[in-house]
Amino acid sequence: MTDDTTRSGRLLAGLDRLTAYFGARRSTVWIAAVSLFVVGDLLTTGVGVRYGSIVEAGPVAAPLLSAHGFWMMLPLKAAALAIGAGLYVAVPRPYDVGAPLGLAAVGVIVVGWNLVMIALTIV
Repeated sequence: MTDDTTRSGRLLAGLDRLTAYFGARRSTVWIAAVSLFVVGDLLTTGVGVRYGSIVEAGPVAAPLLSAHGFWMMLPLKAAALAIGAGLYVAVPRPYDVGAPLGLAAVGVIVVGWNLVMIALTIV
């Protein structure tokens, strides 16, 4: 076996272990996705927009929020969750857990960014 084949085998084995780990915690991953991607983003964006710390910069969300107000985020979040749920159903196990993991990861990034922007304007 070459070094590249060995490295690829180790990488795939590690990916399988990671998939099994999160696959065994599907409910927790979905709770994290909804908590971070929906609730966390709504709260931090709401606070930031209310106090002028941040503005929505998303190419889809920005014009909709500008035209219809902050609460337009609810149907946008619902649509994103529906797409994630559709992927979850369409992708075979054990890889279906990637849908809520992706939503949770985006939630971590967005909430973190919002918190940093809010903190920078407070200081």
